[in-house]
Amino acid sequence: PEPFAGFMVARGYVGRDVPILKHVIGLPGQRVCRDGAAITVDGRHLGEAREHDSQGRDLPVWQGCRTIAEGEVFLMNPVVSDSFDGRYFGPFPTSAVIGRASPLFTDEGGDGRLVWHAPER
Repeated sequence: PEPFAGFMVARGYVGRDVPILKHVIGLPGQRVCRDGAAITVDGRHLGEAREHDSQGRDLPVWQGCRTIAEGEVFLMNPVVSDSFDGRYFGPFPTSAVIGRASPLFTDEGGDGRLVWHAPER
């Protein structure tokens, strides 16, 4: 949704109408906070926001805590520190979510060996 989509297109992160894939980290009723750069959901630290993107441009900032409302989710990829996600735009409307991705291969043992259609966690 705008202005998020327009920002990503203007920065060259993705093209217009290109779907993006993010983890759903927070659901309605949960409390998400950004304190400085630290991102927490229900008090659990999930990662840090950056001040600038890879080209040195300022990234959006929101601060404080909010309870995720009905019709919203908090999206974040905690494994990728430079992911453009809820760290910068806060909760996201569920009306903009177009689907759910399911992994075809997963590393269930954490040993680098991929397993086909591993059960969901």
